[in-house]
Amino acid sequence: MNYTCKACGTRVKIPEEWLLLGLNKRITCKTCGKQVNLILSKYKKTDTVASNPPKPGTVIMGGDSPTLPSTTFKVSIAKESTGETLTIKEIANNNTYIIGRSEKTIKTYDPKAIPILIPTEFDGAVSRIHVLMKVKSKGANGQVIVQDLKSRNKTILVAHGTAQELDPRDQVFLEPGDKIKIGLHTVITLVSS
Repeated sequence: MNYTCKACGTRVKIPEEWLLLGLNKRITCKTCGKQVNLILSKYKKTDTVASNPPKPGTVIMGGDSPTLPSTTFKVSIAKESTGETLTIKEIANNNTYIIGRSEKTIKTYDPKAIPILIPTEFDGAVSRIHVLMKVKSKGANGQVIVQDLKSRNKTILVAHGTAQELDPRDQVFLEPGDKIKIGLHTVITLVSS
């Protein structure tokens, strides 16, 4: 989707991730400086698999059971510097996900975990098993818990405008909009479905 600035006519490409997540954003035209509030929630796409097939090199293993009820969340995995999206993955209640580079190491660590793989070409500083995410039921809602798995390059939680390095002994609850930085430039953002 493109947006055309009403002041100067410059066309701006809107990132697919914003549309998939239905984010409302304020953008500034790089040509004339006019600021515009984009209301993208009305264009939100519901079928992320059909509308946003993974790019070459994207590896997504496992699958979410369509019979699971309750709350689901989405995680967006992107490069911090360029905003290039690797994947947007739906995560569901009562599942454990491990993000890392090695499916074999992930399966050795927890055979029931669903691997989310970050290719070395995307970010070579992501550990073989870097971070664990659990979606747990809490009444009618779900909660997302994150834990660093003693990764070499650490896991940084960015929430409410502050950054905090996660200790591998701690499990931290995430809220929609919270970000996790792993590797050199990989950012994982939690969004409610």
